[in-house]
Amino acid sequence: MLDQSILPVAQELLTCFCTSLNANPDPPEICCLRVGQRVSALISANDDECCRGLAWVRVVSDFPSNDFPEQLTTPIGNCPPGWLAVILEMGVLRCAPAGTIFDLPTCPEWTALFTTLMNDSAAMRDAFCCLDLDVSAKLLGIWEPLEVEGGCTGGTRTVTVWVPSCLDC
Repeated sequence: MLDQSILPVAQELLTCFCTSLNANPDPPEICCLRVGQRVSALISANDDECCRGLAWVRVVSDFPSNDFPEQLTTPIGNCPPGWLAVILEMGVLRCAPAGTIFDLPTCPEWTALFTTLMNDSAAMRDAFCCLDLDVSAKLLGIWEPLEVEGGCTGGTRTVTVWVPSCLDC
């Protein structure tokens, strides 16, 4: 069985997000769908996703919802619910300033990173607007910064959308 509810919306949001990011002065090199409870940049002997810039869309959760964005709390019997609320996450990881063994990162380096992260946040808002759903079927979530860890940082923003649970039912 092919998913016709969540996957198409996630792919559309990804397309909108990647397009918006590419209009920024320093777009991330990698923009793709990711999975898991948390996205971490991968690193190998020859590559570092964080320093290349990693952008993603992933599914955080979904739940039955016949009154968007509220979760259905009454039994629905043996049939699938009519509608799903789906929480999607857009995110970007970037290299944080590291300084050197002798010097800490400078304020201009932190300001440059801050500017890039705010540009990424603006691209997230633009991607939300681009998403071809009725305004009553999408909800923009909050932007949250990510920890600075392992020389990597960034930000995420959720989008909740309302989609039919199955198109062939």
